[in-house]
Amino acid sequence: MTSFGDRLQFLIKSNGITQKDLADTLNVKRGSVSNWVTNRRFPDAETLIKIADYFHVTIDFLLRGADEYLNKEYDEISSLYKKYSDLSEDNKELIDTMFKL
Repeated sequence: MTSFGDRLQFLIKSNGITQKDLADTLNVKRGSVSNWVTNRRFPDAETLIKIADYFHVTIDFLLRGADEYLNKEYDEISSLYKKYSDLSEDNKELIDTMFKL
């Protein structure tokens, strides 16, 4: 089972942003986002709502990953992201170009 931090890290990476970008958007310190991603701390309720709104996911998904559809989608996207990450830079560039068409 994935943790809140795992899901947050996935959302950050899959949206092509950095922890600092998210911190700036939420008006928190980058260290706070780092603590959430590593499961050392947890955001307050108001910030959790902002995170869900920003990434267009449910709070239930953030907290429990309970939405079966989102979990399946998360697993599929995670698998694709892992495969993409393992590609050479030339192959990544080729795929990126294909998606721009």
